[in-house]
This record gives sequence, C-alpha cells and structure tokens, in this order.
Amino acid sequence: ARRDAARAQAIVAANQLDTAREILRELTGREHTELALLSDNMPLNSPEPEDIEQWVGKAMQQNLPLLAAQSAARISELQFKQQRAGHYPTLDLVANHTYSDTTEASFGSESEDTTIGIQLNMPIFQGGGIASRSREARHLYTQAQQKLEQQRRATIREARAAYLAVMAGISQVKALQQSLSSSEIALKATQAGFDVGTRTIVDVLNSQRELYRAQRDYARARYDHLLASLNLKQAAGILAEVDIKQINNWLK
Repeated sequence: ARRDAARAQAIVAANQLDTAREILRELTGREHTELALLSDNMPLNSPEPEDIEQWVGKAMQQNLPLLAAQSAARISELQFKQQRAGHYPTLDLVANHTYSDTTEASFGSESEDTTIGIQLNMPIFQGGGIASRSREARHLYTQAQQKLEQQRRATIREARAAYLAVMAGISQVKALQQSLSSSEIALKATQAGFDVGTRTIVDVLNSQRELYRAQRDYARARYDHLLASLNLKQAAGILAEVDIKQINNWLK
C-alpha cells in the first residue's frame, strides 16, 4: 500500500517538476536541461538592519507599486481640479498681426496692423457637461485615493510578512538541519539493529522514509529562505541585480 501511494506521489511530483520547467522556459525564453543546486555553504543572513520597523519605513518610501499608486492619485487630483475649473472665467492674452500688399495697374496699397488685447471668457451654461465631467473626475480621484490606501496597507503587510519569513526561515533551516542529522543517525541505528536481528525491515524502511522527508523539508526551507530575502528587498524597493548575482554565487 505504501509503495502504491509512493508511486502516485512520484507521478504528482514529476508533473509539478515539468510544470515548473515550463514556467522557467517562459520566463527565460530557452530550455534548461540542468539546474544548479544550492551549495552547503550558503549563509543564513539576517536582514540588515535587523529591525522590522525600519524595513517598513523603507517600503513606504521606495516600494515601486506604492510610488505608482501615489503618482496615479496625484494625477487624478490634478484632473479633478482641471475639470472643476471649467466653471471659472478665463483670461487670455490675444495678439494679432496682419500684413497686406496689393498691386493693381498703377495703383497699389500696403498695410500692416498689430493688435494686442485681453480676452475674458465667462462660461454661463453648457448643458451640464462641465458639471458631469467634474463629478466623474471627483469619483475617479476618490477611487485613486482608495487604491492608494489599499496599496499602502498591502505594502506594510508585504514588508512585515517578508521580514518575519526571513527571520523564521533562519530558525527553521537550523532546526531542519539538526533534524536531518538526527534522521541519518536514526537510520544507521535501525540498520544496525536489523543486522543483529533486533529490528525488522519495516523499521528500516520507516527510518529511510523519515530521512528522505527530512532531506526534502531541509532543501525546501533553504529555498524558501532565499525567496523570503528577495521578497523583503522587493517590498522595500531595493531589489537589484547584485542580489541575484549573489545568490548565483551560492549555486553549484
């Protein structure tokens, strides 16, 4: 029964692997037959500075989606003011210059005229068009303000969640590393007991299963820690190419 269950799990895992490779090919535009693994000397770096509030402060100042939302809200405000100003009178400076030169037989005339003036326009009624556009602009401005507030809250949540994930990931990797060492020792002890007849082959298989599970969880925790570090820098708006190159140096 365990063998059949393991075979089913292997099929699911193989499908997940193929799907992940297709996503990678979509991102990079080429096929990847082999992928480098994380080396054993990958450091478990804590965020610098090790203060969650400072990271939230950076995110509020440099988070790109938040900056985009702020710009969108500012543009909506200016558009609202522009539409509302449609009710206001306008004062324009008007200048005109004309030159005329005609020649007919022996008679001709030449004239040149320049005028400069001020033109005052007072809108009276335009069928409600200005009021309608003003209401629309006001609603769009309110919508932009709500989106800005939503993005601000999301930025705070993302920064705090990423920071906590990095800190928790460090402890989790260390704990799973110890669990992996304990599983290896337990397997050796079970194998020795089987050799002398005090343990059964089922006990050995169970120990092997726990070892494989510990290896899987340990590897997953290390990758999750790296992703959390990248997510934290992305939320703070400081993710750069050098961060990707640094991770690439930890691959083998």
